[in-house]
Amino acid sequence: HLSKSSPPVWFISGENDDPSTHAERFRSKLTSIDTKTGLTIIKGAPHGFLNRQGWFTEAVETATEFFKNELSNPTR
Repeated sequence: HLSKSSPPVWFISGENDDPSTHAERFRSKLTSIDTKTGLTIIKGAPHGFLNRQGWFTEAVETATEFFKNELSNPTR
């Protein structure tokens, strides 16, 4: 149920995680309808890394930066 009014969407993946074709299709569809997306790949991180101390802080910081930028500077 994506539309031009869909909000910005941020994707995150570990560098050592297998890319999800579902996520790639979702991101491609969002891009095709001019919805802002962000992608962060955490260097050296495996699948399921968000609950691990070494990568959690980086993930939260990049998410915060993406959404702070998108919500304070809307482009549509």
